[in-house]
Amino acid sequence: MTSNVVEKIDMPSRQRLPNRRPTVIEEVEVGGLPMTVTVGLDPATGDPREVFLAGGKEGSAFDAIASDAAVVLSIALQHGVSAETLAHSIARTPLGPTRPEDLDGRPVPTVPASPIGAALDVLTHTAAQIAAAAREDHHGV
Repeated sequence: MTSNVVEKIDMPSRQRLPNRRPTVIEEVEVGGLPMTVTVGLDPATGDPREVFLAGGKEGSAFDAIASDAAVVLSIALQHGVSAETLAHSIARTPLGPTRPEDLDGRPVPTVPASPIGAALDVLTHTAAQIAAAAREDHHGV
């Protein structure tokens, strides 16, 4: 006798955005390449909900990979995954010494290792600014 067990996993529903919404645009540099990161915000909450990446020669493999990665980030954001959670899992490159004998106990600053990491830095920075502004509005500062 064979039994098929199917477990239903409840996922948060996707939060679709209206056609017109506020955006934040930042120019960044990754590995010497200039990129434009555009963050689409949820008009109701101000939370980042989509990202667009443009960089490299239009139509190049790099441009296509950056664009596809932005779609994946956007879908994750629209399903409720925070920019901070995504950023925590992305590779970063240290800016200082990495040999144990050169470390003095302080954290070594890092930079994004990829365009996706750079976009997530913009997303987390944007989210932090929006949260701070909301706190100021709430407290009347």
